[in-house]
Amino acid sequence: MRLRNLSTALVLALPALPVHASDITGSQLGIVFCTARLKGDMTPLKGLMTDDLAKKVADAEAKNAAFVKAHPSEKAPLADGIPWQSNPAPADNCLMVGMSGTYDVPVDILSYTYADSGKNFSDRLELNFVNGELRLDNVDYAGGGDLKSRLAAAFPK
Repeated sequence: MRLRNLSTALVLALPALPVHASDITGSQLGIVFCTARLKGDMTPLKGLMTDDLAKKVADAEAKNAAFVKAHPSEKAPLADGIPWQSNPAPADNCLMVGMSGTYDVPVDILSYTYADSGKNFSDRLELNFVNGELRLDNVDYAGGGDLKSRLAAAFPK
């Protein structure tokens, strides 16, 4: 319980404090991600993504905005937002439950639960070191697929 209180305090302080990727561990990054998902505000992750993922997210958001402007009566490909998790429904709970992967590509394992349905699923966060700083590079979805692929498929060329 003490760790949960500490991680909650860390996440609540994120909007007020500058967060640098070099200051955060893999498990803390998973906790930040889960808390952001539950709040519905992924802003705390902005400085914790690899340049590649940040560019793909920004490009998808820009293409989505352009689509909305050009086709105001149609549903945009990302009308429900960036698909940060495999199940688009808001989860009741998200926990960082473990880590796996390799030294070069550590992986956070997240568990999402839905109280009403009793269903659970687990996504994985691919992390990479960039200049010694741990960053989020992708989200591998439960059942297959990943965030980067889904963003690319949302706006085929």
